[in-house]
Parts: sequence; structure tokens; C-alpha cells
Amino acid sequence: MKRLLILALFLLSSCTWLERSAEPPTSPPTYYPLQTPGSYGGTFTVQNLLEGQYEGRRIQLQTQVEIDTDQIVVLGLTPWQTRAFVLRYDGQKLDFENFTHREMPFPPALILSDLQQVLWPALPSPSQWRVEDDGHPGERRIYFRNQLITRIQYAGQSAAQSDVTLWNFPYGYQLNIRTLHQLRQ
Repeated sequence: MKRLLILALFLLSSCTWLERSAEPPTSPPTYYPLQTPGSYGGTFTVQNLLEGQYEGRRIQLQTQVEIDTDQIVVLGLTPWQTRAFVLRYDGQKLDFENFTHREMPFPPALILSDLQQVLWPALPSPSQWRVEDDGHPGERRIYFRNQLITRIQYAGQSAAQSDVTLWNFPYGYQLNIRTLHQLRQ
């Protein structure tokens, strides 16, 4: 849930941040492979506040994430509580609607990937990827070809029960995700 918010934060934290686009890194790949909605293992709905840093700028975004066995929906809200974007993923097709009519700094798949890295209780280690979970303190590290790509630190036992900080090293951003309201799990 917090991970989903992180993804939403990247897409729409501030108008000035959205006006520019970041070039994806040439190596490693641009994001961890997307997982199907059903691989989450249940249903989940949460509202999060994402705050972060990207290229010296502060960003802030509220998101609502809904996960069920058939789809993932991420709604991003501007600081004025208007819709910024909606991202939908059914395990095969990723749909993205941008209501700001501004170019997003990151591709929607990167946002969804960050969300899954934060929220999924367990992630596989597909070819050339390695996922390490450490319980004390709660931390997840994701590597591609032995290069650290993402580091996620949980303040509590899980993303559903704690604030989360995500560092994406290829893109150079940090996100702090705070749960505002967990609707169901």
C-alpha cells in the first residue's frame, strides 16, 4: 500500500516536477519486472501520502491504491486534491490516464514496479534479479546483476503497518510513504 503510493508520488507530486521528463538509465533495466495482481495474495486498499526528493526538488502526492486478484488501480491526487492520474494494471495490460496533461517524469511501469516492490509480501528473483528481505530492521533490497537498484526500509513489520522509505538508485530519488488510511486488507 505504501509502495503503491510511492509509485503515485513519482507520477504527480508537483506541477514543476511534472513538467520535465527524466531519461531512463541505460543500464540497468528501467524497473523490476511487474507482477500480476493475483500474486499479491489478497485484496488491499490504502490511502498514502508520498513525500520525496528528486534532483534537489521536494515532491508530495496523495494516492489511493486498490489491489484485488484481477487488477491494481492507483489514483494519484494533486496537492489540491484533484485527480492527477489513474493507473490500471490487469497483469497483462497497463493503462494510464494523465489528467494534468503534462509529461510525466517517469514511465507508469516504473511507478507500478516501485509500488509492488514496497507492498508485495514476497517477490520472486527472476533471471538476473535478486530480492533480499531482512527482518531486522525491516528492509528489502533489490539487485540487478549484483548492482543495488532499490532499497526499501520499513519502520514496522510490514508496509501495511509502518511508514516506508524507498531509494531508487538508477533514477536518483527517495520516497517516504506514510499510510493515511488503510481501508481493508
